[in-house]
Amino acid sequence: MTSNMDRHTILDIITHLAYSQDSLDYGLYKSLFTQDAAVHLNIFGNPSACGPKTMSTAESSEKMRMTLGGFDSTQHILSSPSIKTKNAGQEASASVSVDAFHFLDTKQEPLCDYVLMNGTWELSLLKQEQRWLIKRAIVKRPIPLEGNPNLYIKAQARTAAGEIREGVRVPG
Repeated sequence: MTSNMDRHTILDIITHLAYSQDSLDYGLYKSLFTQDAAVHLNIFGNPSACGPKTMSTAESSEKMRMTLGGFDSTQHILSSPSIKTKNAGQEASASVSVDAFHFLDTKQEPLCDYVLMNGTWELSLLKQEQRWLIKRAIVKRPIPLEGNPNLYIKAQARTAAGEIREGVRVPG
C-alpha cells in the first residue's frame, strides 16, 4: 500500500516533470531522474520528429530543448494518476494520462497552429536517500496526433535557427 506521503511526493514529481517541460527548466527536469535513468519514446506516427527511441536524461533534455524551445508555448495537462509502491516502499510505479498542447503563432490566419499529443507517462521510481527519483520514463502515444504534426519539425527548425521562446532556462 502506498503511504499518503509517498503518493503526494510522487504526484509532485509528476507535476514537476510537466512543469519543467512547459517552462523549459532543464535543471529541474534533470533533477527528477536518477543518474542512470532512461527515457523511452514509444510514439505512433511521425517518427522522424519524435522517436521511437531510448535516451539518457541528458539526451532527452536536449531533445526537449530542441523541440519544445521552438514552440511559442506548451501546456502539459495531467489526469488519472495511478501510483503503486513495492519493495517496502523503496520502489514505485506511476502512470498518468497526458494531454500535451504545443502552439506556434503563425502571424497570419489562423493566428495559431497547434499539435496535441494524447498519451501516457509510465514511470518507474526509486527512493534514494529518502528522495523519490525517476529511474525510467516511458512516453506512450498510442493514437495519432491531433492538429498539425509537422509543427514538431517546424519547432526544431526554429530552435536550430536560434528562435527560442522567452524565459528559457539555459542548462548548466
